[in-house]
Amino acid sequence: MSYAPLDDGFIHSTTFRMGPIHAAVWAAILSSKDEMGVTSLSPVTLALIWKIDESILQKVWDELATADPKSKSREYEGRRMVPTDDGRWLVTGHVKYRDKHQVQRRRDQVAAATRKWREKNSHRPHQIEGEEE
Repeated sequence: MSYAPLDDGFIHSTTFRMGPIHAAVWAAILSSKDEMGVTSLSPVTLALIWKIDESILQKVWDELATADPKSKSREYEGRRMVPTDDGRWLVTGHVKYRDKHQVQRRRDQVAAATRKWREKNSHRPHQIEGEEE
């Protein structure tokens, strides 16, 4: 199972401003991508799961896959996703956000380990170098 945290910038993104159905489809795409940022989700699959007309989802899907001139990302002309050779979809910002979240996760781990060490060692008196206990 994949884990895809939503960046706090999502609510300020051009995708979110496209409307609730676009935001929901995009969240579904993000939650279904693998560790390489690829999803096999499709409008047909979402239509079956959500019991929504497939043509509505296809239109939204196409809009999410087109170039976005307002996107902050210039890679892929601002496209959110691009088709792969095997009929799946690559989420173009996957690596950028994965790396960003890995750095933050590591910082959180170090901070937690430091807190734990300090709590464990807080009862010990501080020894000055050269001084005997």
